[in-house]
Amino acid sequence: MAKQTQTVVFDIETGPRPWEEIEPFYAPPEPMGPFDAAAVKTGNMGPEKAREKIERERQKWQAAKANEQAEHEQHRQEFIDKAALSPLTGQVLAIGYQGQTDVPHISAGEEPAILEFFWQGYARYARDGTPFIGHNVFGFDLPFLVQRSWYHGLAVPQEIHEDCNRYRSKVFVDTMAVWSCGQRQQFIGLNDLATYFGIEGKPEGIDGGDFHKLWHGTPEEHEQAREYLRGDLRITWEVARRLGIL
Repeated sequence: MAKQTQTVVFDIETGPRPWEEIEPFYAPPEPMGPFDAAAVKTGNMGPEKAREKIERERQKWQAAKANEQAEHEQHRQEFIDKAALSPLTGQVLAIGYQGQTDVPHISAGEEPAILEFFWQGYARYARDGTPFIGHNVFGFDLPFLVQRSWYHGLAVPQEIHEDCNRYRSKVFVDTMAVWSCGQRQQFIGLNDLATYFGIEGKPEGIDGGDFHKLWHGTPEEHEQAREYLRGDLRITWEVARRLGIL
């Protein structure tokens, strides 16, 4: 058996791909049709009251039409904000690593290089018997990394490529799976586990959905994003310790 070296925790952060690449996946809302006075139900109303109701409905339609562009833009923005959650529309922006004695390391840059560095690390950890720990890695991180690697034509380790369940007993340890105690994996946020164990959690007012905005923002905001990732590594490490993984 390979001699075990230090444990490593990791966490990935994702963001939306450029709009021109994800637009084909976007389904915009249906545009409003023209106002149809004949569709207004007037029943047994007299001519005057019928005209008044039709005019009220016309005014409602005009107000809705005036807001249509803003609502469609909001719909598009909501799609972009959620794009980071799917490998079809998202991409890996950074991966953080934290060993027992090392300072946190953040791998960033072009996505193919980030992914290649990750799989090189995996090969080393598999060879050395180093546990590679993350939170919800079976449900999100690993599928995302594999599917984005396929997109770039990068080689995925054979044992993962053939059966994505095999890594569970080899290198990768998922704190969410451990928390589930052998039951069907129960989703629980990393910050909720931090609260449960009395661990200092994520910074107030920032969550994973904000990462890509900060990452591409001002230098100060970019450093906030890096600090957010380093914080997730710290929390994952402490949660793993409380779960008895370390």
